[in-house]
Amino acid sequence: MANTQTREEWLELRRQGITGTDVAKILGRSKWGKALDVYRDKLGLSTPSVMNPAMLHGIEAEPRIIGMYSEKNKITVAQVGHLIHPKESWIIGNPDGIVVNEKGEWIKGLEIKTGSNKRYWSSANNAEIFIPEEYMWQCRWYMALTELTQWDLAVLLQNEEYRQYELFRDPILENQMLEKCRYFWFENVCKRIEP
Repeated sequence: MANTQTREEWLELRRQGITGTDVAKILGRSKWGKALDVYRDKLGLSTPSVMNPAMLHGIEAEPRIIGMYSEKNKITVAQVGHLIHPKESWIIGNPDGIVVNEKGEWIKGLEIKTGSNKRYWSSANNAEIFIPEEYMWQCRWYMALTELTQWDLAVLLQNEEYRQYELFRDPILENQMLEKCRYFWFENVCKRIEP
């Protein structure tokens, strides 16, 4: 959530398309919800989620984790706020950060997470195997949104252990994801037909 937006403004922006956190639910790959939940959220038919302690902790820890990531990798992370795909306006998102070079050009993306359960986060660097699937789909969505070829994931576990993962763009998975999400947006949400 960008610092200049209220939670209500942020929630309203999220109703204007599919976001990274919606994707795993739409694909049936989330433990936190399903396509019907996303459908109801987009149409304003559900009560907005209340900030729980874990969500609040994640938001508060985000600047610190970005700082850890920047220092470890000797790079600059820019916050870009709400993004809309230039050709597909229903593809939207609010990435946690974009790594930029000295000229300000976008190099790769960054997603920030906090984690309480160490077993879901391997110490290996291969994000496709060792991160929760919901986050993998979120990063893939942001790569489709920005057309960047890499998305890093920086995680601070409950015991203050920092981990970092790399995920690379996969055109086949991306096309499958986009096809299912496009159908959901235009055939379910836009036509107001429950999935």
